[in-house]
Amino acid sequence: MLYMIIEHFHDGNPIPIYARFRKQGRLMPEGLRYISSWTSEDLSHCYQVMQTENKELLYEWIASAKVLGLEEENQCGGSES
Repeated sequence: MLYMIIEHFHDGNPIPIYARFRKQGRLMPEGLRYISSWTSEDLSHCYQVMQTENKELLYEWIASAKVLGLEEENQCGGSES
């Protein structure tokens, strides 16, 4: 299943999240797969598409990153290529 994750950067500042990413990677549990991401023009939000068959893995990852700005999750429909 695909999921859309929306990050709302605290105070519109993406620097803490990207600094952690460069240093530690995505810190995803086994079984959760990154598909794609993009940011809003003003860099206040990041949209990520993730894939997993176990939604609990997604919630685990969101909980570990929530302090940095992950705030929303939406299940996506559609096809895979």
